[in-house]
Amino acid sequence: MKPKVIISTNALLHPQRKLGPAYESIFNFAEQCSFRTQMASVVSPDLLSWPAHFDDEWGNEFMRLAKRIASENLKEFEDRSTELSELILQTVNSRKHSVRAIIDFAKTTDAGMIAAITHLPEHLDDPKTHHEKLLSFPGSFVETLVAESQLPVLVVNSQSDPVQKFRKILVPTDFSKAARYDFGNIVQLAKTLNAEILLIHVLTIPEGMTLMEGVGLAGGWPRIEDFMKNVETESKEKSREILLYARNENIKIEFKLIRNRARLSQVILDQALESKSDLIAMTNQTGPIASLILGSVTRQLMRSSQLPVLVFPPLTHDI
Repeated sequence: MKPKVIISTNALLHPQRKLGPAYESIFNFAEQCSFRTQMASVVSPDLLSWPAHFDDEWGNEFMRLAKRIASENLKEFEDRSTELSELILQTVNSRKHSVRAIIDFAKTTDAGMIAAITHLPEHLDDPKTHHEKLLSFPGSFVETLVAESQLPVLVVNSQSDPVQKFRKILVPTDFSKAARYDFGNIVQLAKTLNAEILLIHVLTIPEGMTLMEGVGLAGGWPRIEDFMKNVETESKEKSREILLYARNENIKIEFKLIRNRARLSQVILDQALESKSDLIAMTNQTGPIASLILGSVTRQLMRSSQLPVLVFPPLTHDI
């Protein structure tokens, strides 16, 4: 992974001081990895609630004012960044165009990662319904960024406490080719951070299904309990190669196989809390088209996690 992080910001509108804890997590992560950092913000008509676009001449004039505002807004954070911040002019009023502007900038500066801050609604009082209510919100800039980016994206909740040191990484896996491919990058990241890994695989039991169900005609179907045991055995077999690889790289790693009826994202969040993890790292199994459908595990985690979530894109896999 190339040792530079582009930090996507909205330097003109958002009160940056409120985002201080999120910035702190990002800078702590980058410094612990010895990664260079650069803050970048897109200037586009939607910042002014304009309906379509402005021409380059007016845009260049506005940029002069924007640079002064951005410099003032970001001055308390730029001391921690290793490179000067950048404003990117985007004349078309389009979230997708703005996202691609950040991605293109990251490519041209030879970055290996993009970091972004989610601006979530105020905390909902009922934790039991918090997760479900969040699913109704439309896609955000950060979600579009994760769907479009061919670089890993570090997503940090604007309302979470800062992570001072990254010591443990929770890695959910489905043992897919993409997940195994990304695990190599996660192991190298763990070496850089001097962190340990908790690898988890969740076997979801459908609601309403008991472990004694499943006998068909002439007893031809195995019981669900027998089926689950077979799946567990296969999962443990698949984990052995992964665990051996990490241990050969001198990484402390634990594997946990979990049966649960709860929503997968909630199981992951519960495990992160229980294990006192500092980072969730996972592969996004949906591309730009599939990401339009609410409900993916990646999207749910980005909206609910109080921990930073490092998302590896499926689009970069040549496997």
